[in-house]
Amino acid sequence: MIAAYRIFTTFIYPFLFFFLLFRLILGKEDMKRFREKIFVSHFNIKKKANTKLILFHAASIGEFKSIIPIIEKINSNQKNIEFLITTTTLSSSKIAERMLKRYDNIHH
Repeated sequence: MIAAYRIFTTFIYPFLFFFLLFRLILGKEDMKRFREKIFVSHFNIKKKANTKLILFHAASIGEFKSIIPIIEKINSNQKNIEFLITTTTLSSSKIAERMLKRYDNIHH
């Protein structure tokens, strides 16, 4: 089953690039986020020494807004934590950038 999945994803990958490029032309993708979706090497997270990194992925605006109370609770209890939040949609990305400006330990 794993072999079939790898063959399928290898076949689909070039089409994904063109699909995302088309979405970029239509204005439904952010240029920075576009690269992150295709090339893993574009995640440039540099966390501070002696901190732990917690990853949250939010596929929509509602999912993004639901993780904010969790982050605030963890931030109030522990000081050596950093967060990486990934979003899927352009609208949730814009909201994340606006809402996360007040935190210095959150990377989006």
